[in-house]
Amino acid sequence: MEEIFENRGLGLGLSFSGLNGIVTYYDYNLDDNQQLHYSLELTGQQVGNSFKALRLTEESTDMQSISKSGSGNSLEIDRILVSGTYRWFVDESLVWGISEGLFYGAGGGFGYSTLKYQGERYKYGSQHIR
Repeated sequence: MEEIFENRGLGLGLSFSGLNGIVTYYDYNLDDNQQLHYSLELTGQQVGNSFKALRLTEESTDMQSISKSGSGNSLEIDRILVSGTYRWFVDESLVWGISEGLFYGAGGGFGYSTLKYQGERYKYGSQHIR
């Protein structure tokens, strides 16, 4: 059986964390042990409708809000992360079991986020009881 070597790969995934998002990535293999990995992650309002359409969250869930109070105050967070990484994979003859696919890497990225608060100002108060 002939082994097929793909030198490129494009992927799409979902990110489930404090801010759910959609991740796209592109891998370019330089050779058998080296790879360039590029990633773009979008979270917040820009992907909220996608999560609702996929039925991954309840219809009433407001994906762009990380926090919403009963009084109507809300905090919306939108985030974009762009990154690039160089990966060097350890030779297959040196790894076994769960360590297969082990790699070393270095990279960098850029993140941009917006925060939007809607609601009343917080009021400090104290009451003295005599």
